[in-house]
Amino acid sequence: MLASIIRSLASGELSAIFGRVRRTAIMYILTAASVLCAIGFLLAAGFMLAEDRFGAIATATGFGIGFLVLAILLIGIHSAIEARARARQRKKARSAELSGILGAAALAALPSLLRSRLGLLEMLAPFAAIAAYEVYKENRPKRRRPPETDPDEI
Repeated sequence: MLASIIRSLASGELSAIFGRVRRTAIMYILTAASVLCAIGFLLAAGFMLAEDRFGAIATATGFGIGFLVLAILLIGIHSAIEARARARQRKKARSAELSGILGAAALAALPSLLRSRLGLLEMLAPFAAIAAYEVYKENRPKRRRPPETDPDEI
């Protein structure tokens, strides 16, 4: 009986959550459609204003070239952002691989260290060094690039 009460409460909350999500999605879709209509009318008004001043053919050519330049800029920006994200992922993967390799090397060295007659400090020194290096890597400040100077200003 308790399980059925918990199920009914959970399903009631889930349906309420899905209802809110659905209403929010509908509102965002309607808002986006309104914004797109507004942008379309503003572009049409700008086109008409430019057409009165420059003529229909020149205005259409200018708007066409402007939108082509905008598309090329957006593609370039997107490519740069994606390249940075891929580089960040590769760097994170390399760091994880290096940590794995260092951990495997430490585990491989552990039996030989345990068999030797060295003191506890000598046995744990490599592990402490690896741990200290990992802590340093995690907490070091990010390097900032120096501002680029223009050769003409010097």
